[in-house]
Amino acid sequence: MPRRFLAVLEPISAMIFFSPEAFEEYTALGLDGWSGYFSSRAAPMGAVAPEVVAATFYNFSPEIVRPNVRWDLASPERILEARHEGVRRTLHRVFAGDDAPPGLGRAVELLRVAVAACTPHGRPLGAAHARLPWPEDDLVGVWHGATVLREFRGDGHIAALLSHAVGPVEAILLHAGYIGGRFDFLKATRQWDDAAIEAGVASLVHRGFMTPDRTLTDGGQKFRLMVEHDTDRLAQAPFDALGEERCEELLELLQPMAVKLLADRVAPKALGRMDPANLLV
Repeated sequence: MPRRFLAVLEPISAMIFFSPEAFEEYTALGLDGWSGYFSSRAAPMGAVAPEVVAATFYNFSPEIVRPNVRWDLASPERILEARHEGVRRTLHRVFAGDDAPPGLGRAVELLRVAVAACTPHGRPLGAAHARLPWPEDDLVGVWHGATVLREFRGDGHIAALLSHAVGPVEAILLHAGYIGGRFDFLKATRQWDDAAIEAGVASLVHRGFMTPDRTLTDGGQKFRLMVEHDTDRLAQAPFDALGEERCEELLELLQPMAVKLLADRVAPKALGRMDPANLLV
């Protein structure tokens, strides 16, 4: 069940990272693309040190994270206000009038049940987002619930990576091989230098998971799939709380919203197929 939800939750939540409206809100505070991303996503944790943000943003180079945590430009509270306004403006643009998705109130009701089951232990980003009050606007409420579940899964994924001795660079190399591409995008956005990438490749080659040309071996594919299964297991609690019938109901309510966000290019289509076995579009 967690894997089925991944393809639906990812476009709904992560569209904020590509939203022109959100960029406008951050720019008004003096934040650019990088600082808007790191500061807004970390803001639920409060004014924590840049090193804490770097620790939670596991597969990003600390060299890009640290200088872009800008509590000096705006408080976390003010940045959160800007983020939520960006979400509201974006979703009301996409789902205006007859395009409004049905059953929003029910979706929020079910998401509340799921979020209530997200235990905070070892989940810094998940717990920080879960502590925020639910938005009164149901469209924004769906985004909030999806985001808590996304961060809850992400924290669990880091735990799975650590348990298998997978460092941040190895993680992006394995992910690129697992989904069948996008390494250049991941390298550019995670900002690791060539030396770090070469060291990561060498480590995976030594473990028998990758060839020198960055192709996953059969063992590497099986290993990465095992990490994903562990991530699913660690993400299971909110869906157990819902039960199978309500999970199916929530998926049915959320899928049209996710599909429209992808179809309208509000969220990149790659977000609909985060797992190669689960194509949403």
